[in-house]
Amino acid sequence: MRAPWLIALLSTLSVTCAVHALAPGGASRYSAVERGLLEHDITTELLIEEGNNHHRAVGHKNFQGTVLGYVTPWNNHGYDVAKKFRAKFTHVSPVWYQLRGGAEGSDDVALRLTGGHDVDQGWLAEVRAPVNTEADCVEDDSAASQTCAANLDTPQSAPLIVPRVVAEVSGKSLLHMLQQPGDAMALLVDEVEQQGYDGLVFECWQVWASMGVFNLPEARTAALDFLRKLAANLKDKGKILILPIPPLKPAHPQFPSSKLSDLLSLSDDVAGFNVMTYDYSHGRPGPNGPLPWQEQNVLEMMGDEPDPDEEESDRDGVSPAKILMGINFYGVDFVGPATKDSKAELERKPIVARQFLAVLQQAQPQLAWDAESAEHELEYEERGRRHTVYFPTPASLAARVGKATELGVGIGIWDIGQGIDSFLDLL
Repeated sequence: MRAPWLIALLSTLSVTCAVHALAPGGASRYSAVERGLLEHDITTELLIEEGNNHHRAVGHKNFQGTVLGYVTPWNNHGYDVAKKFRAKFTHVSPVWYQLRGGAEGSDDVALRLTGGHDVDQGWLAEVRAPVNTEADCVEDDSAASQTCAANLDTPQSAPLIVPRVVAEVSGKSLLHMLQQPGDAMALLVDEVEQQGYDGLVFECWQVWASMGVFNLPEARTAALDFLRKLAANLKDKGKILILPIPPLKPAHPQFPSSKLSDLLSLSDDVAGFNVMTYDYSHGRPGPNGPLPWQEQNVLEMMGDEPDPDEEESDRDGVSPAKILMGINFYGVDFVGPATKDSKAELERKPIVARQFLAVLQQAQPQLAWDAESAEHELEYEERGRRHTVYFPTPASLAARVGKATELGVGIGIWDIGQGIDSFLDLL
């Protein structure tokens, strides 16, 4: 699901002025709405002051659809978010595992499941701990307290744990795995049972699409059969399978994509499809996940988007309950060249909340609302290079949560350790 460049999220922005410590986030009696964070014309000062604060009612779930939150070891704030805000998530997916085959070009087809060293059973127990909603409410007569108390009757449960396994299998190993899936099934299902997980997120679709697997009839059939068998093996143990998929309508024609017919062939077997509707803009500054594009992809999955290649526009579709619209908690910094050479390439850097807030504090840029994409952007200059930054804000997240509610679908968040804590008020 994530290209290797995401590891760059570990890097920090270089700054030329003195860095002042950013105020740590904390609990507030008031929600993001009440603190004015959802305004399109939000000021830099307000976002610096209040962006990392969250409403104290962490045990209350505002969005009633499915919420899948990914947690990555390289953005370890996500571990704390998953514990503190566990009532906000229906599924939590720690990004721990890799299914690997032999080296490219070798005759070794043996499969290995790696990443088990990251498993933390103590953390899993904390994420699964009962949710105490009564402790969230302020004991006074404020409107915020009354609203919180009114929601105590809504039962909240801890999330299901569905770790992500990324398939890093190619060449002869992939051919062997698809033709004789028993070894892979045993590795995956046995790990789920031994660790007490509730299922898996198995990430393979994007890389298989990049390899052209779905363009070859025999390979496509074998790949879909493999996923169907994996789902069945997990279901036999009372476990679930969620599949991350590239968009049906990719941002660019050369990018990997999914086909509705393939999704429909698996829709009865899997618990959900997480469509990765982000990483939209490349080559020039632009939004990371324009809302109209995200909606278009969801509608296409639901069978509601007319297909110009078909005479009938009323098609079968995936149930909205099994669709997770991808939402990014990270942003992108498009860095212009230091030279005026028109052939110089634009640099594209992913950034996380701490970097974004540091830019706000040091450069004091003005936030501008892009109504077409429903995202905020800003510009600033540093060391002779022009920066154009698109980073999610409470307003942009609210637009996407609202759209998911309207369409009756869930959301999948990459990843919950990358954003500001006020985002959680909306979930």
